Amino acid sequence: MPKSVSLSEDVPAGPGCVKVILEADLIIIGPRSIITSILPAFLVEEIAAAIQKTSACRIFIENSKTEKSVMKNTSTPGVDWLAEQLSFKLYDLNIPPSAIKEILQGSKTILKNRAIYTT
Repeated sequence: MPKSVSLSEDVPAGPGCVKVILEADLIIIGPRSIITSILPAFLVEEIAAAIQKTSACRIFIENSKTEKSVMKNTSTPGVDWLAEQLSFKLYDLNIPPSAIKEILQGSKTILKNRAIYTT
């Protein structure tokens, strides 16, 4: 695993990104690859600063499957590794794989029960 990750030069946030982040009520981060999909966006300083400054509820949804990236070589949960790299906690609520499985199982039960009562 890399000890630190950074951009070789500053990259500006896309037009309107910071404004939307600051005005949001809810921000959902993930589920995607920590290394290739989530981390790059947070390496843009304006985006990282906006995520820290926003009053929106920030929900991080972890991958429900093991990543096939270098993340599989660490015992540290991806969201914790990401926070270490960024030097800030980027979420208010973290939804781990076990919760996702429970939610999906509950959804299947609800749908099954609805089918029983509507037939």
